Amino acid sequence: MAPFHQAIWAAGLFLELLIVFRGWRTRAFQHYPYFYTYLAYVVLRTVCLYVLLQLKHPAYASVYWHTNTVSLVLFFLVPLEILRHVFRPSHAVKQLAGYVFVAVLLLFGLWILFDSTSPNTFYADLERKLSLAHGVCLLTILLLGRFYALPLGRNVWGLALGFGIYVSVSILNFSALDLLKSFLPVWQLVRPISFDAMLAVWAWALWSPSSSPEPVVASPQLSMPIMSQWQQRWDDLLTVMRKGIGL
Repeated sequence: MAPFHQAIWAAGLFLELLIVFRGWRTRAFQHYPYFYTYLAYVVLRTVCLYVLLQLKHPAYASVYWHTNTVSLVLFFLVPLEILRHVFRPSHAVKQLAGYVFVAVLLLFGLWILFDSTSPNTFYADLERKLSLAHGVCLLTILLLGRFYALPLGRNVWGLALGFGIYVSVSILNFSALDLLKSFLPVWQLVRPISFDAMLAVWAWALWSPSSSPEPVVASPQLSMPIMSQWQQRWDDLLTVMRKGIGL
């Protein structure tokens, strides 16, 4: 491992352990269990891969790609955590956001399942599609939250900001790599650096707990009469859909 790459890896591991340590000290893991589940897996994966690399174990490449696939799937826990906190003040909107989140996952799952790719590019293509799915999930959550004027706390905003930075860079990198194959050496540097940048934002955002605001009185867009009517119409729609499919 080159000294510069080793420095990037060391910085990432330091930030991961720092976030875990602060989460334990402030008990933030109790408020953000999905996020810390993902982060715990990342720390374990980082350490295991480093040990295999130092031992020059022949299974390193296989372990790297398989654990990377699991990491990409678990990465969805971060926008799911954001969803839990953004829509906590309103059960009705949270229900809608949950349905949209699941719909996005199903659509991308079908795309991955039925889109044939070469075995040689399977992992890279899978990462490209999942990165796009991560971005769509986050964008959908933030747009719904803004539409209903739901407030964000520093912790949740920091999670969304760091997540958005990394996913945006990943999508741009894949696009550049498709257009220019010689971009690969740059991509191999930009990607881990953007991951460290995401961790740095998360470390700042979660340094001290500050739960998302949960106003007792909803904003004008979420006044009780309007939300009651919305909830009633949503329940009526679900009833019609159940009757239509024979449930």
